[in-house]
Amino acid sequence: MRKRHLSIVGFAACVATLSLLTGTAQAGSLEWGVQEQGVCLQEGSKERDQWSQNIKKKLNWLPYFSGGRLAHSHSCDQSRIQDWEVGEGEVVSVEGRALNVFRWRKQFYPVTSERRFGILYPVEYLQQRLSFQFRGSRYCLILNKNKRFRSLAWEQCLQSVETRWLFDLPPDPGEDGLIGLAGIDSDQDGVRDDVERFIEKVLEGSEEDKRAALSLAGSLQKELIIAYDRDAVMALEPETGAALDCMSFVMEDKATKFLLELEAKTYNTVERLKAWSKINSYFSGMIFTLTDDLESQCHFKREEQN
Repeated sequence: MRKRHLSIVGFAACVATLSLLTGTAQAGSLEWGVQEQGVCLQEGSKERDQWSQNIKKKLNWLPYFSGGRLAHSHSCDQSRIQDWEVGEGEVVSVEGRALNVFRWRKQFYPVTSERRFGILYPVEYLQQRLSFQFRGSRYCLILNKNKRFRSLAWEQCLQSVETRWLFDLPPDPGEDGLIGLAGIDSDQDGVRDDVERFIEKVLEGSEEDKRAALSLAGSLQKELIIAYDRDAVMALEPETGAALDCMSFVMEDKATKFLLELEAKTYNTVERLKAWSKINSYFSGMIFTLTDDLESQCHFKREEQN
């Protein structure tokens, strides 16, 4: 590691509640954050969904459920029925049906419906959870080990990172993501898909933590691709250094541990480790001076202020 990457900072951490809800709906998948292999929320088909057929037979509630579907979990495959719009106070399928829960035999089941009525309780995306209210109390919708839905009291939901649904993650690149220095960046945001997924799964609760981590990850990725061009790497150092300083400020005492994890994820093949070693050789013997104002290195903060 370069000496710059070993700097220790002593500032208070900035902890902010994550909120993707800005009043304008965003479309993307909702992936269960616990599984290594992607499992997404999917809107079912009224004609082919076996669960829907069973519930129709047992409850005979189809007259009240016109145009609706029973949602279920399915391997993430980027299909249209796995896209959801997350907006102000609601989650809506790309077909325009709102996500709700239906209570049957003391269990809650996710359903979509074109209209709302008394037996359905609307679901919203809150703090990375699928949240709903029932009789004055708030709950979240999760999956059990068998990928069946169950609910938890809201207080329990917030105590565990294993109750999160991650919105609009890039797909898991699998073995293809290990090829070459660049890997796969399907959404072309400058961060490799596997690294972006790692950041989203590991960091919870602070939007600033994630933005700082993604900024540094993007700089490390640029550096990796140009690893064998010394002049280009040296020219990029101010950007990489600023991203590191920003992350150190935002994460405070968590920064050093997370940096090690991020570097392990970034340089995760023999080819990438060799490139990392080459990059570090350019900085051998150099000493970097930290700025007195680490917060000023957070470019996204300045953009918000402007």
